[in-house]
Amino acid sequence: MIYIYFELRYLRQLQIICPAVIDSFFAEIEKRVRKNGGAVLRLASGNLYSFDDSSIGFVFAASRVIDDLQALINQNKRVKEYLALVDYSPAAADPESFREKIMQYDNLVIPAQGILLTQEAFSVLGTYVSSVPLEKTSLRLYTKTNVETPAEKTVSVSRDTLTLSFTNTYITNPVIIFHNIFASLPDADYTSLLSQEEQSGFIEKKYAVDMSERLRFSPDRPDYYTAACISYYSMLLSVMKRAGYTKAVIEIPDTAVMPESFQNIFEQFRRKADFQLKKTETRFQVPDTDSIPADMLELAYLIYRAEKFLFIDELPEFFVFMGKQADFLSSLGNLFYTKGILADPVNLLSLNPALFSRISAAIGIKSKILDMSIARFLWTKYEKGSLLPTLELFDVLNELGYTIPDSFLIRCLYHNNDPVSLAKKLEQFFSKPKLIQAVYDLEKAIARYNEGDYSKASYMVKDVLHTFQQEKILAGEYRAFSLAAMITLVQKSANDSVVYLEYALENAEKMHDSFGLLRTRFDIAMVYFVIGKFHSSLHYLDLAQDVAKKCYAKDWEVLIVFMKGRIAFELGDYQNAEARFQAAIAIANMNGFLDSIPVCRTWYARALVHQKNFSAAEEILLEYTNIVPEAWLFLLETAIISEKKSQKNIQFPDTLDFFAPGPESWSPDRVIWKSGFSPAEDRCMGTAAESRILTRFYRVLLLYYSVFFNPEAGIQSKIAEMEETARAAIDMNDPYAAVYYFLCYNLSLKTTGIISADTLTYLSRGFKYLQKRAGGITDNTMRESLLQKPVWNSRLYRAARDNMLI
Repeated sequence: MIYIYFELRYLRQLQIICPAVIDSFFAEIEKRVRKNGGAVLRLASGNLYSFDDSSIGFVFAASRVIDDLQALINQNKRVKEYLALVDYSPAAADPESFREKIMQYDNLVIPAQGILLTQEAFSVLGTYVSSVPLEKTSLRLYTKTNVETPAEKTVSVSRDTLTLSFTNTYITNPVIIFHNIFASLPDADYTSLLSQEEQSGFIEKKYAVDMSERLRFSPDRPDYYTAACISYYSMLLSVMKRAGYTKAVIEIPDTAVMPESFQNIFEQFRRKADFQLKKTETRFQVPDTDSIPADMLELAYLIYRAEKFLFIDELPEFFVFMGKQADFLSSLGNLFYTKGILADPVNLLSLNPALFSRISAAIGIKSKILDMSIARFLWTKYEKGSLLPTLELFDVLNELGYTIPDSFLIRCLYHNNDPVSLAKKLEQFFSKPKLIQAVYDLEKAIARYNEGDYSKASYMVKDVLHTFQQEKILAGEYRAFSLAAMITLVQKSANDSVVYLEYALENAEKMHDSFGLLRTRFDIAMVYFVIGKFHSSLHYLDLAQDVAKKCYAKDWEVLIVFMKGRIAFELGDYQNAEARFQAAIAIANMNGFLDSIPVCRTWYARALVHQKNFSAAEEILLEYTNIVPEAWLFLLETAIISEKKSQKNIQFPDTLDFFAPGPESWSPDRVIWKSGFSPAEDRCMGTAAESRILTRFYRVLLLYYSVFFNPEAGIQSKIAEMEETARAAIDMNDPYAAVYYFLCYNLSLKTTGIISADTLTYLSRGFKYLQKRAGGITDNTMRESLLQKPVWNSRLYRAARDNMLI
């Protein structure tokens, strides 16, 4: 422990004469002490400031405070007589024993001014401070600091040239490298130099950069992330030219090692951005690590290790986290430069790679404690949501010696597309076997749900949820709540479903899990979509889209825009639906989500059908009959709405069983494009054959089609079969049940030519069901749209009005 004792003579008199001056003086000392990681203790006679030797760079920190104290004394004319004594003790001293030690100097003739050091203190602080012996005592008198603070240098600027630099000698992580290159740009609002259209693209690309930085340790980022980041940095250079620079230069050290993977990315950047690349000479002073004190070696080791894990502008934040002030680092540059550790005293990452092993060996086992400090800093960033729970972050924390809790491991599993396979790899790291078993059981429950065994899935998920709640595993609770919500909806309890999803949403917020927020808001939107509350569904889709944009989750954005198109379609706003489907296709094309395009184009074709553009729609639908199951459904719908058989002799299959969804129709971990019914109806109503809306809708249309174009084909039996399907559909809350009954009515009317009691019953049941679904919409305009604008609903509404059911 290093102690700085300060006792001001005539303190009581000074506090009467100039209390504000004295209070300000002591407050400033305390501020400097605390910013350097020291502690303050007020004694009866004076103040004791201490620096624990377990604190990183504690000797250097104490030397900074000694220099600050001398400067404050020199600035304050009221501080004339005082005792300032610096001492060192390998063990912590209690205040009384320290006071007794001070008393031994009472009989010595010592100056009334000046900072005194004991021999023990000088033996520790000698590298950092200069002093002279005090005659006839064992004390020394402080004269000056040996640490010079270099002038700040953030970016090299000539009148027309913006110069940026590779800060790292060894280039391994492209996210860290690009961040560090541009970290030295002047702090300004660059968007003001862009047009409104450019601003939108610039801000969007910045979201991609932010998300890449949250995934900084993951090598396999999506290609569209990389492209967006390159575009952002290219735009940034372009903006700087608008700010007055005629050219940009990026310097790269001649010793830099650039792996092929980074070369490919950097070449993409060079093709897109306008800058010159300049090689710079790297020279180090003759290494002199033997004369570096232990605490300085520790600081050097930290910088070497931090280069691998932290951004350059995170270093001040890291040292604040370690209890040091933000400018703590600025004084290190010159010392490291003179010892051959740095090539550039103002660039703390211009490290001499040849010295790391020597420094690491010199500090020995202390390296584990230092690594742990970096791990704890990264962990705080993870807890705030600044780092995502990836397998690569797990590896980093493990490398740094951090004891990783089971809660992180489970979040890591659920951030992966294949939790079960990853769980098998991570089993050995779990402290509680019952938690890994709960993970396996929850995935089995999801499988039971996909198979249509809802009672078994419900039992299993409740058991798993109890385990996760006992152990306070928020990620496990989140996933269990999400599954419970879908099960309860299939079991016709929409209100309970929303409650479960609100619990899941609360957990996502506690975990700062952006993707959890995105998925849950989307799930809530799907619940409301299926039960016909389109105003609420649209609201939650808007909320989900806001998160998707900030996460630069373009795959989810395609899905959200697609579902907004479906809402517009359900409300009969076919032009808007068409535009939404086209927008989803455009986003998919731009970002390489080719698997989503067939589904989006199929539903775009359906929007054309309902606008009577039958020929164009049919061409598109025929293109996707082998890929998208509802393409067959919409081809049937085309013929029925137009009342014309296709000229292309289409042979409709008897069933769509060959498109059975299976367990991969939807995943809680990623977006899957099997069918446009997958994200909503199949999940919320079940994927079992008897539950699938697509199967039921196709069966009804095929029966109608077979009779409508061939009246001799046993019309009464077909109507009876359609009615049976319609009745079952109402029991299952099928949103298209009203359409099924209307088709029964229409076919019955076509057969008899008169409105019989049975015919009117079909119409009545269909219209009542439509009214029931519309009644769930609180927005009047939207409710009327649902009743009267869609093609099928408008026909049903008109028939009900004509038959005085309204």
